[in-house]
Amino acid sequence: MKAKTARNGMFASATIILTSVASATVVNFSFSPFEYDYPDASDLDPISLTGQLEGSGDDPTGSVIIRVTNSSIPGDDWITSDAPTITLIAFDGDILSSPDSWTGSDPSVDFDTDGMNLPGGNNLTPVFSSDFGLGAVPPPAHTGLDPGETLTINFTGSFDDIYEALYNGDLRIGLHVQQIGDELGNSASYINDAPPPPPDDEIPEPSSGVLVLLTSLGFLIRRRR
Repeated sequence: MKAKTARNGMFASATIILTSVASATVVNFSFSPFEYDYPDASDLDPISLTGQLEGSGDDPTGSVIIRVTNSSIPGDDWITSDAPTITLIAFDGDILSSPDSWTGSDPSVDFDTDGMNLPGGNNLTPVFSSDFGLGAVPPPAHTGLDPGETLTINFTGSFDDIYEALYNGDLRIGLHVQQIGDELGNSASYINDAPPPPPDDEIPEPSSGVLVLLTSLGFLIRRRR
């Protein structure tokens, strides 16, 4: 079946959760399909792919982590313990250099550097051009990310700059997923959803909040007098 193509951003909207983990910030984001062997993207709804960006501050020599997880749940339609499988994680954006290291959540997970461009990436606007990627070593169906598995990728860089690039689209992360469907012969390519601005951009800084509180207290005291 001829692969269908969709523009980036037409499907699921991104979700973002900012939490503090040992003084680090964790940003959760999602992925949407754009190239697939199905009549409609809704056919891929059982597949759930998620990402995390973790780090802190603007130090260009800091430690930044990107995690990619196959969050699909075995037992859902044609989702099993070993399919579908993420077999390629590709990065498009000058903000990141090649990763320092990467670790799978299971001994069976085995990725290596891969120069392959994201399948269907030339159909995105702008075109997805991989700066580098990590591919599951052959046979990829056995070494990629099955449901419930995670690849943790370590980078050196500024968390603030990398988050901004992810938010404004200067950094894009693409995934290739294989072994889709009852026959396990279909595949799809995914692109990360752009996360919204962090909540800190929408609420007063702590110092501003204290100033507002003191001003309000002063106003109340003057009224009582």
